[in-house]
Amino acid sequence: MERTNLDIVTGAFGYTGSHIAARLLAAGKEVQTVTGHPARADPFDGRVKAMPFDFDNPDRLVEHGFGDARLELHV
Repeated sequence: MERTNLDIVTGAFGYTGSHIAARLLAAGKEVQTVTGHPARADPFDGRVKAMPFDFDNPDRLVEHGFGDARLELHV
């Protein structure tokens, strides 16, 4: 079953990603982020779950439960 309320934002603790994450949270969405820097400061007081991600091994996204989520990428 698809988790339609979960959105994943890459870099949600950075400048652009934080604006995307804030809008999703305001819309009542569950937001998670994948990051190569999981120790970065959390501007959302724990409302965005941060998952470490090895960008050389993208198949691990499914292992972390992201296989059925909508992924928001920003550049």
